[in-house]
Amino acid sequence: ETDISDFDTLDPALAHDIHSINAIQMIFTGLVAPDDKLRIRPQLAATWEQSSSGTIWTFHLKPHLTFSDGTPLTSADVAYSIDRALQPATQSTVAPLYLGLIKDSDQLLAGRITTLINDSLLTPNANTLVILTKKKAAYFLPMLTSTCSYVVEKSLITLYGAKFTEHLSEGGGAGPFKVAQYIHRKSIDFIPNPNYYDAKPQLQKVRFIFYHSTDDTYSA
Repeated sequence: ETDISDFDTLDPALAHDIHSINAIQMIFTGLVAPDDKLRIRPQLAATWEQSSSGTIWTFHLKPHLTFSDGTPLTSADVAYSIDRALQPATQSTVAPLYLGLIKDSDQLLAGRITTLINDSLLTPNANTLVILTKKKAAYFLPMLTSTCSYVVEKSLITLYGAKFTEHLSEGGGAGPFKVAQYIHRKSIDFIPNPNYYDAKPQLQKVRFIFYHSTDDTYSA
């Protein structure tokens, strides 16, 4: 039950409020996530290492990853998603904060370069993502747990543009759940993602109901 009339957004690159983030974490996922003790744990990434200089991070993805629609998910999808979050056209207010350690992110945001792919986001193979950072920083991994680095499905965004979040029943993410139905200002229903890479959710259905006032919430 949520005391809001609707989500601000279901786009991981744009989310900044707790209600939207809660829903996004059901549908999407990233390279790493914090556990209940705030230790960084693998998600899409199985393992990673940091270079001796501290500025080269190499992530090795889990094998056979897919989006919720069954489409393969590769290092190119992770690079695309991080680059997209930092693209000026995306107009994210959160990505520059959480992903600002990535080398040349300031150049991209300023419009001086057009992409970070093959610049500071490298994909030597489908299973490996290399991220170059501006400086050595122990807090880079915690920054990568933010939703703005979550992986989104390019084909859905190519098809629907900014409106791709209206079509999340068709795919879009690789999180534990997928969207069964989303009725704006009323409710959103989630069902387990059959292609999820981790332990499958035990809940067969989750519904978030939007209540437009505290009185409505209390009555319900």
